[in-house]
This record gives sequence, structure tokens and C-alpha cells, in this order.
Amino acid sequence: MITGTRDLLFWILGFAATIWSFIKLRPSYAVWMIGNWLLFTSTTFIIGVARFTVIMFPLFILFSLIASRRSWHRIITVWSLLFLALFTGLYVEGHWVF
Repeated sequence: MITGTRDLLFWILGFAATIWSFIKLRPSYAVWMIGNWLLFTSTTFIIGVARFTVIMFPLFILFSLIASRRSWHRIITVWSLLFLALFTGLYVEGHWVF
């Protein structure tokens, strides 16, 4: 169940970041984002979206723009630490494949 939820979350994150990149970033980054997002969402089923989202490097630029505000910096940090703890715990329990 966590796999489907995680993939949906990262699918939505990738879509939102792709739309946002057209507003905030240079056009070449926006084209890179839309190309990668379309590439991994055009498969027959969506699985492993979290690892494909990492390829969308302008996402990190967008996060840095958001993190310039102190409150958003804290939210991103807590969110990242919670996911790190969750996935580390799942890995230790043996759920490292889907």
C-alpha cells in the first residue's frame, strides 16, 4: 500500500513542479521537466516514480527557491527527515523491493 501512495505523491509532486517550472525557471529547464515527466508517466503502469523524480534536477532549484523563506525551509527539512526515517525503517524491515 505504501508503494502506490508514494508513487502517487511523487507523481503529483512532479506534475506540480513541472507546471511551476514554466513560471519560475528558464524555458530549457521547463522543457527538461515536461520531457522527463511525460517519459515516466507514459508507461503502462506507474511504479518507481520516486526514483524517476530525482532525475528532474530543476526540482531541487525550485525547492531552493521555496526554502529561501524560513518557514518553508523548516517544512521541507521536516518532510525530508520524516521520509528518510520511514524509508530507512521499511528497508530495515526487509521491504526494499516494492
